[in-house]
Amino acid sequence: MARQMRLNCLLKGLTRPVTGNSELCGGIPQFHLAQCQKNSVKKNRTGRLKLALAITGVVLFQVIIVALFKLVSQFRRQRSPFHPPIIDEKYERVSYHTLANGTNEFSEANLFGKGTFATVYRCTFKDDGTVVAVKVFNIEQSGSLRSFVAECEALKRVCHRSLVKIITCCSSINHQGQEFKALIFEFMPNEQRLSIADDIIDALEYLRNHCQPPIIHCNLKPSNILLAQDMSARVGDFGISRILPECVSETLQNSNSTIGIRGSIGYVAPDYGEGPSVSTIGDVYSLGILLLEMFTGRSQQIICLEVHWICTSLQRMLS
Repeated sequence: MARQMRLNCLLKGLTRPVTGNSELCGGIPQFHLAQCQKNSVKKNRTGRLKLALAITGVVLFQVIIVALFKLVSQFRRQRSPFHPPIIDEKYERVSYHTLANGTNEFSEANLFGKGTFATVYRCTFKDDGTVVAVKVFNIEQSGSLRSFVAECEALKRVCHRSLVKIITCCSSINHQGQEFKALIFEFMPNEQRLSIADDIIDALEYLRNHCQPPIIHCNLKPSNILLAQDMSARVGDFGISRILPECVSETLQNSNSTIGIRGSIGYVAPDYGEGPSVSTIGDVYSLGILLLEMFTGRSQQIICLEVHWICTSLQRMLS
């Protein structure tokens, strides 16, 4: 009885403060207050956690995509450091097996010549008997891919009767699963020396004055001069050629090189030993050595030692 009286007094004392206070909840039934939502705080925390997890998931997904893209790009660069340009879509591509069959598996019997970056073979297509020259690049040799790209870049810019004609190219995999790259040229089976010299000069004049931009051959020598059936000359091997910038001085016409001296010993201009620049004047020097060999019948090693004899021989030939 006493406990009930104390409760009634307490209720009467709290009636006024409780009335109109909508924020109050819970308590004993006599207060007639609304039930408290005990899970509201927990629900808010759960909602924030879900939002944070969603944002984190999106960010993590984007990071994974970017990382995968970089890994794939790096893998492609490692597999193929260079992306050689297509010579021309109008030329039909040939397969590795076609070239292997036409050269009898690249046998010594069909070997034409061998250079630093590539080897040239005679190839006979089995279907129609067409004979071509196949220049196979040694991929394992450092700088060969760069040479392949340089030759493609040069050949797709030129078109002249005294330049060797490119037919097509082959970029494939050989029977050992290794990368295989080759260029296919018209075959030049082997009148006079003056006519051949005129063709060579005509080709160099075209590269220097009629190509846009001009091209420096950088490796003019007898083994890079091919003869057609009518004994007309063709200048070939643009593996270390240099394409000049569009705007260049006509007196200097030089370009920096990053692979050291360009050219073959005995034919390269002495000025090339003083720095990394190359010049169309260097091609003129190489042409001079080549012409001396043609008209004197002596190799460049002997020519360098017999300057007096050369002067006498030339005067006698020109008189």
